[in-house]
Amino acid sequence: MVWKSNNPIYSGDFKERKQEIDQDYINKNKECFSAYEKQKEYLDNETLSKEFTFDKYKSIYSEPKILKELDLNFSKTAREFRTNIGFQLGDKVDFDGKYTIVGVGMTGWDGPTWIVDRTNGKAYEFPYQHYYFSLDYKKDSNLIIINSKEKIKEMHDTHECFYLNITTEDDEILGAYDLVPHYLLWENNQFKYLGPKEYTPAINYFWESYFKE
Repeated sequence: MVWKSNNPIYSGDFKERKQEIDQDYINKNKECFSAYEKQKEYLDNETLSKEFTFDKYKSIYSEPKILKELDLNFSKTAREFRTNIGFQLGDKVDFDGKYTIVGVGMTGWDGPTWIVDRTNGKAYEFPYQHYYFSLDYKKDSNLIIINSKEKIKEMHDTHECFYLNITTEDDEILGAYDLVPHYLLWENNQFKYLGPKEYTPAINYFWESYFKE
């Protein structure tokens, strides 16, 4: 049920007040809205999403009959979060035929993510920043997408202007409008960057800072 006022004066005052609030919000966030417009223009003209598709990059691996648990001796970073990772691994493969992708949420950090080979339990660190695990991948493909066009557009619809919990090497805080899709291939347990060539995916400094001795 939606309450509606039958008083035209009250309704008019409410509309005028709402317009003032909306305009004040826009005035305070002009830079953000302008950046969003540029981002939207980039996304509208981006064609890599048609070039780099999951169907084009099929996995050469098949799911192992026995799924190995986490190898605690291979990765000290994964060993630190072994309980959380072990719970997520379960009995599923969800990437490139034989891998399981797991991640841990961390307050104040762009959370760490690992790619675990289920044939031997070895965990490989995902080196790039990815706002709130904004990764797209499939069980039968070795393509992985950071900040897909769909996720960025969805963020526009739900979050409006806001800053990310992400900083650059120069301690610059990134805004949601700084995100662009990145396309990578997972080959021989390492990433091959496909594009876009004019941008470089930001490194996740969690790995260096959190585990600094």
